[in-house]
Amino acid sequence: MKVLWIADFGLQHNIGGAQRTDSFVIQEGTNRGHEIVFLNYDTPSDVLNDTYDLVVSGNLENISHRRPDVFQYLLNHPNHVRFEHDSNSYLSQDARKALFNSTKKTIFLSEFHHQTFAQLYGNIFKNVEIVRPFIDSKVFYDFQQERENKTLYVGFFHFLKGTVKFLDFVINNPDKKFVVAGWGSKGFEGHIEHLHNVDYIGKVDHDEMPNLFNKYKTMYYHPEKFEPFCRSVGEAIMCGMQLDVSDNIGAFHDLQKYGIEELTQMCSGSPKIWWDKVE
Repeated sequence: MKVLWIADFGLQHNIGGAQRTDSFVIQEGTNRGHEIVFLNYDTPSDVLNDTYDLVVSGNLENISHRRPDVFQYLLNHPNHVRFEHDSNSYLSQDARKALFNSTKKTIFLSEFHHQTFAQLYGNIFKNVEIVRPFIDSKVFYDFQQERENKTLYVGFFHFLKGTVKFLDFVINNPDKKFVVAGWGSKGFEGHIEHLHNVDYIGKVDHDEMPNLFNKYKTMYYHPEKFEPFCRSVGEAIMCGMQLDVSDNIGAFHDLQKYGIEELTQMCSGSPKIWWDKVE
């Protein structure tokens, strides 16, 4: 098939969770012989002049506001698959309803993700599928080594990511030891660096995350809004960490329902599962 993949950003712009998830699915599609063309917020519109067998939409905050021609093209295409990554944060409800009404299939990242959206939008979804983000079980696994009794916080510093809660938790637990691998807010960094019970190591390359998840005992994450899956929590689970996380995270619900072994299988095979459901 000739596929048009529409999303705000690609790997050339930003390597976040959505882009990383997309990249693994795209690689599997390429391996299967599909021709995949990318349209990001800064791609010229002439790519729309070609004919595509399938159009996939990912995160679309910028495109919905800045590229109305692209958004309308997406709504009009007869074979549109919606690959929903979001926690309902970045698109207006009207825009998202238009997307859901135009799709032939909607893919969510967890059952919790789908259930939460169903509470918000009702039963408007067509041909729902659940496909977890890809996590390589040959890379993210329990090394069976002794761990330091410290609590790890990983990720971008933002109110919605629960950083204020985390800071309060650190201050109110002076006898606990914490490790912070995060970035994004100089103000938050300034607070963290002056706390005696915190080792602040800053942003860590994703290739080093398996070592980090195997070095420490517990992962902390309490976001303000629900997380469709949360890649870092999924990776920590597969590496055998204990969790201090809230119940608004898709990966946590999957762990409770399926256990580590079945969750690992679903994540490690997800690019193939994705295309098996779409082809």
